[in-house]
Amino acid sequence: MSNLATSPNNVQVVGLMYHNVCTNRGADGGFPGFEALSPSITSYFVDEVTFERHCQLIASSERAINFDQLNNPNSEDSVFNPRVLLTFDDGWRGTVDVGGPVLEKHGLHGLLFVTTDLIGHPDFVSLETLRQGDLPFSVGSHGMSHRLLAELSDADVEQELAGSKSLLEDILGKEVDSLAYPGGSYDGRVQEIARNVGYRWIFTSKPHVSQGTSDRLQMGRLAVKSNTSDEMIARWLCGDVRREQTREIVLSAAKRVMGRRFYRSIRTRLLSEQRGQLEMTDLSDQFLPAQVK
Repeated sequence: MSNLATSPNNVQVVGLMYHNVCTNRGADGGFPGFEALSPSITSYFVDEVTFERHCQLIASSERAINFDQLNNPNSEDSVFNPRVLLTFDDGWRGTVDVGGPVLEKHGLHGLLFVTTDLIGHPDFVSLETLRQGDLPFSVGSHGMSHRLLAELSDADVEQELAGSKSLLEDILGKEVDSLAYPGGSYDGRVQEIARNVGYRWIFTSKPHVSQGTSDRLQMGRLAVKSNTSDEMIARWLCGDVRREQTREIVLSAAKRVMGRRFYRSIRTRLLSEQRGQLEMTDLSDQFLPAQVK
């Protein structure tokens, strides 16, 4: 019996935001093979054992939904509230190769947001993988280059969002109507462009419980990090995100007071980032995007 319950219209939805799922962790707590990456990236990775435990919790809660159920709500079987939607940003290869079998084992389904300039990169999904019809994932856009959209011109925002949407639709042979903002960066201008480009479901990094279709242009998500405990996952499954909302308020206030540049310098120190470590945009800048054939 599937663990996927059916989503009623405007049901409360908790979005879990994963990134990469890795086979294991090193003795130092890092992720072998990704030493060149900034902690701003790898702090959002989880290992397979941890992901397995999370999926066990989610499946046993009987709250899981998939993107198709969110897109086509039904009033039946709406006993459990809130519902839980698993999302995965960037399009890491480990998400599919390592995380995919775990999802299938527990009867779960994910929503994979792909950075299109990285399709075919050794650490990211390939064209061939995306074209497989039996993946336990729906596919959405994460922009082209992972640049922060709120810092771009209108023309560049439209290029990022329309270009990635068009490419994914060519690859998949069907409409792509979901988007997750790279780095959670957006403003009213970006949201309007995204809507005009044709995205009907837009996911943020704001830690709030969404009201189904009412919040479809600003769906909230909880960031799952390397140090996210099982207790935190269990709390989020019940819709208790008050601590995360308080933290978001404090961080937003700090950004306003310090200014974006100074806040980033403080964040760099707290994460112990080292000179020369790669960010997401470095990966896309250094890689020649795959050509659709």
